[in-house]
Amino acid sequence: FVENAIAGLKRYHIISNRVRIKKLKYRDDTLILTGGIATVTAFAVTTGQTMILDSIVFGICSENLTDTSVIPLSIYNAPSIAFSSPATTNTTITSCIGTTVSMSSPTANVAEYLWYKNGYPLNYSLSPNNSYTVSINATGTDVYTLVVVYNGGQCVSPESAPLTIVKSEPMANITVTGSLVTCANTPPVLHANTGANYSYIWKRGTTIVQMGGTSYTPSISGNHNIIVTDGNTGCAKQSANVSVTLNPLPSANAGIDMSICPGTSVQIGGTNVSPITYTWSPSAGLSNIYIANPIATPTLSTTYIVTAKNPITGCKKADTIMISKKQSPVTPSITATSSSVCQGSTISVTPNALGASTINWYKNGVLLFNKPTTFVLNVTVPSASVDNYTIKPMDTNGCLSSFSNFKPVWVKEAAIPTISSTPAAVGSIISLCVPNNGTSGSVLLTANSTTASPTYSWKLAGAYISSANSNTYTETITTTNNNKVVSVEATYANGCVKTSASRTVKLVTTGCTVRDGDTKDNDDLTEIAWDNELLSAYPNPTDGLLNVNIENCQATEGKLLLYNALGQIISENVLYIENGKATRVLDLRELAKGVYTLSFQTNEGQKVQKVIRE
Repeated sequence: FVENAIAGLKRYHIISNRVRIKKLKYRDDTLILTGGIATVTAFAVTTGQTMILDSIVFGICSENLTDTSVIPLSIYNAPSIAFSSPATTNTTITSCIGTTVSMSSPTANVAEYLWYKNGYPLNYSLSPNNSYTVSINATGTDVYTLVVVYNGGQCVSPESAPLTIVKSEPMANITVTGSLVTCANTPPVLHANTGANYSYIWKRGTTIVQMGGTSYTPSISGNHNIIVTDGNTGCAKQSANVSVTLNPLPSANAGIDMSICPGTSVQIGGTNVSPITYTWSPSAGLSNIYIANPIATPTLSTTYIVTAKNPITGCKKADTIMISKKQSPVTPSITATSSSVCQGSTISVTPNALGASTINWYKNGVLLFNKPTTFVLNVTVPSASVDNYTIKPMDTNGCLSSFSNFKPVWVKEAAIPTISSTPAAVGSIISLCVPNNGTSGSVLLTANSTTASPTYSWKLAGAYISSANSNTYTETITTTNNNKVVSVEATYANGCVKTSASRTVKLVTTGCTVRDGDTKDNDDLTEIAWDNELLSAYPNPTDGLLNVNIENCQATEGKLLLYNALGQIISENVLYIENGKATRVLDLRELAKGVYTLSFQTNEGQKVQKVIRE
């Protein structure tokens, strides 16, 4: 049987020693006959031997292989073969790598078949199968034929017509532009090999990441491959995996865009994360360009860029922030009432800051308060030197201007004088006790000042009293001219003039008794003489609630009065006395801090005590 063809000769391999191959002479495939019978030489062979013959003819067999002559008995037809899987009438098919192809012959009642591939027998023992299955595992073209052996190996058919299998598989290769280990913002580009009518499916592991396209840019780390399908053959191939590592980018946070006022600063950026390093540009106006959150004080509107870098992977990320400078408010100017004022008077400063929403007022560089209007300040403390007043208006953008001009003001010492009297005043009232229906009485008034060497002028009902210019003055009052209002004016060497609070002098003709040797109270009523203290108040000083106790009082009722420093009654309560005692709690929490006078009055006299609200 045919194993190979060399230089026109055929090499035959002996399958069984019961088969003899005879050397016959042919011309143009026609047996040369002598006397009608061909004379041939028979060669007995041994199994496994190979013989070189001039030619062989299939389709002829003899009944007796031991004779030296061969008598043709019959000529067999070549068998037919066809593709059975996939079933087709075509004699040439294209199959993909990894598939199988089956061929079969319809020739029946034959025990032995010998399949050939590209002229070589596929087995050296005769097969009882009339079909053959091929596993497609490499590209190329293979031609298959079949020879049928009859009569227990004595007769051999001609070769069948060939079947051709074209084994196909597209290339599936990935090439890379860039680095396979890189940063997430600089991924490599994967390229597939190209071919006419090729289609592509890109995958990461088993996940499809892109349909079509000859290139793919990964966004996630992993093993990437591609399935290439040849549209001409329908064959597909998956490439080897390409491992891509995309290192994450560090966080870069420059902050949100903002607008700031001229001359102000703002902190930008975010939180420092180790081991990330940070670099800012430009550097102008930044406190430190190598930290995550510098202080920015730009002189112009500036876009800052921060670049965060991971020193381990080398990956970088940038972020920007725009800091816009608001328009500078117009620098204001101010005017003042005068360059010097007297203690106790007011300083009035007027700005020309048009369009300002509010104004910051400063004294000697220290913020006093924020107001939108003209600044008026009541000055109660004299200044040892000149005080400088200035302003910074805030515009509708919330920006402060530069300081205005400075207005120097000197507060000259000029204390408001006070009046003491005998008898003493209760609040603003000086009561003169004239018992037994008396018709007149006198009070000695004394002017006092904490500022040295003033000159005094006494006034009655606001009019100057002639020749009343000393620090004392005696006022006489009659029942026909009761309730005289007296005040005193102090004139100081620095030109300041201050007027005291007024005092009202009145007569009390009933309900009072002057007792010789008794101490007079401030309305000339004798103090009530009891064995123990009449009036007590605690805690004193107090920050709010004041407990008042009345002890050893012989009256049945009395008035509890509270006066401010100007002699005005700010609280009045009627107390009913039981067993010589009474109590009351006064709430001073709404009162300003200072000194107040507490007075308990009955028809027989009064008790007075100073109370301090702290």
